[in-house]
Amino acid sequence: MKVLTFVAVAAVLSGCPAVAGAQAFNRQIYSQRDGTQKCLGIKAGDDTHPFMAECKSYKAQQWSVDQSPSGFSRFRSAQTGGDKCLGLRNGTNTVLMANCNEGIPHQHWTVTGPDSSGYSRVMNQAAGANKCLGIAEAGGAVELDVNPCGAFAGQKWKILAR
Repeated sequence: MKVLTFVAVAAVLSGCPAVAGAQAFNRQIYSQRDGTQKCLGIKAGDDTHPFMAECKSYKAQQWSVDQSPSGFSRFRSAQTGGDKCLGLRNGTNTVLMANCNEGIPHQHWTVTGPDSSGYSRVMNQAAGANKCLGIAEAGGAVELDVNPCGAFAGQKWKILAR
């Protein structure tokens, strides 16, 4: 299976050109589990906490996906601006927003796919290729984590221009 950077897949999925370093917050991120009903967002009052919520036009659900100098992709929310990137808390599977730093592999993302259904898997460099970004599968959860990849709809993603 070919591994691509998230920016390239985002461009294919959305029909928009991939531009390295672009800060346009013009994407919404959906999981296969929830379809376009829920989008990846940032909790109000807790800028470090990404989660899935009903899709609206909130700044917290508007994302930029740009390529870092190392070739990996970074995710930034319009709510947190260009200074915070989606990443993992050191040594855990916990997904959070933190100050962007090119030297931190916890903020470097890649994707495989898309598969025949048009969804892709997203992996974090620090977690390794066998762990996927996903929605915690416990009781209607909206929290994100990184766990071993499986046949879970909560681990498959689309990025679309809004």
